[in-house]
Amino acid sequence: MAGVTQTIDRTPPSLPPLLAELSRAPESAPGPVAAVLGGVLAAGLGIGALTALVMVLWIGSPYPDSGVAGALHIAAALWLLAHGAELTRMDTLSGVPAPVGVTPLLLAALPAWLAYRAGHDAACPEGQRRRARLPDTASTAGAGRKAAWGGARGAGGLSRAGRAARGARFGGAARTQGTGSAGSAGSAADAKRPGPPASAVPPVRTVWPSPWAAWCGVVLGYVLVAWGVARYADHGELRPEWTSTVVRLPLLVAFAAAAGVWRARGRMRRRRAPDRHPSGSRWAHADRAAALAGPSGLALTRRRLRASVRAGAAATLVLLAGGALLAVLPLVQHEFAARALFRRLAEDGSGRVALLLLALALIPNAAVWAASFTLGPGFVFRTGHLVAPLGTAPVPLLPGSPSLPVLPSGGYGAPGTWLAGLVPLAAGLTVAWWTAERAAPAYGERTAVWGWARTALVAAGGAVSCGAAMAVLCVYAGGPLGVGGLARFGPVWWQTGVASLVWTLAIGVPAVLVLRAWRLRR
Repeated sequence: MAGVTQTIDRTPPSLPPLLAELSRAPESAPGPVAAVLGGVLAAGLGIGALTALVMVLWIGSPYPDSGVAGALHIAAALWLLAHGAELTRMDTLSGVPAPVGVTPLLLAALPAWLAYRAGHDAACPEGQRRRARLPDTASTAGAGRKAAWGGARGAGGLSRAGRAARGARFGGAARTQGTGSAGSAGSAADAKRPGPPASAVPPVRTVWPSPWAAWCGVVLGYVLVAWGVARYADHGELRPEWTSTVVRLPLLVAFAAAAGVWRARGRMRRRRAPDRHPSGSRWAHADRAAALAGPSGLALTRRRLRASVRAGAAATLVLLAGGALLAVLPLVQHEFAARALFRRLAEDGSGRVALLLLALALIPNAAVWAASFTLGPGFVFRTGHLVAPLGTAPVPLLPGSPSLPVLPSGGYGAPGTWLAGLVPLAAGLTVAWWTAERAAPAYGERTAVWGWARTALVAAGGAVSCGAAMAVLCVYAGGPLGVGGLARFGPVWWQTGVASLVWTLAIGVPAVLVLRAWRLRR
């Protein structure tokens, strides 16, 4: 026993067994089942994150109103509110149930991103192999065939490189053919080679679902979890309104998962396009002829659609950035009033932390409201009162409510408010710039320049995308906060959508034509 050396395994501990199995479940399951499990896991991560946040605030609260069950019901209701579902508050001073329909957009970004990642992972096996640091099946297969049949063969069996390549190709141990001594000696040498055991290597899935199967599986798994959460939240103080829950929640999940699947399939298509067929196959000449002929009509349509969506997304971001700047500037100007209001609304530490988190979650809502103000339609601050650049009446406040530093008390319609029109002007120019980068690149060939009609059509598509995005954001950014005068808050979605469409269309299309002509003159 004197020659025995004792070793201690100092490898860092991994995830708990249950979490490790859950993380490997989508990779080890069949294709459609993996998509469903991905949707379930995305919904579970979202509800888990919100539950942890609510429990931390509940533990730090010196005077909690309810027990653990009440905190869990609030977490479930907040998770549904993050998807756009309208809630109903049952415990009010008047005894009349009050609706709560304003969705914090920063809170809604979490489930949207999780659904997007679930759809992307369900449709893109390359992304999962890259994150798990697994070898690519296609490249391993090609190297395996060359090493297996091009290398030296032993007596009655393949060479060591061939066996290793075939083992990597089929995902198992190296296979030997025949019963020669070289095959047995090679397998014994491979067995002594250092490396991780076969059980430690996660399985590589080779059968992947179609885009429709991946999308349907993710949405189905997510909606099943959402149905259970809605049933659980229906017994709390904040109860979901079933019409908005059934309509808005699946729409948000379906759109986010579809964006992830579309992104994943486009990346796979670009990655597989050069190597669709081997150079020695009979289809290689057809691939070469198709490459010389140029992209097909479907590929060109897909490129134009992608250019329109990107131009519309860039214009939407410009509108939101300008709206956020317009909403933050009054707070900076009235810093002391904002501090006094913050201390008045929350006196203890836990209340101030909760109020600060709520204010941060509502920053994108303020950006959407201010962007609607710059576009012209404005937003409804109370039922029957519209805050717009052309309005002249001061903003009415509820009896006993503190004055908000963001809303000036002198009314609107002053000459300074007309400067807000610079924001939609910048959005229209953004549509023109992004479209011109595709239609007439600054350093591109003249043969690749789009015609004026096609350029104008793509710019118009960007304007439509911007209008649709602003309309959807207004639907989620506004809603009721009670009954009576609190029944309507936020911008009117169709007015904001039409206004953003008109602004970007009227500015973007002429500007992109001028920019295209100026680049062609160079």
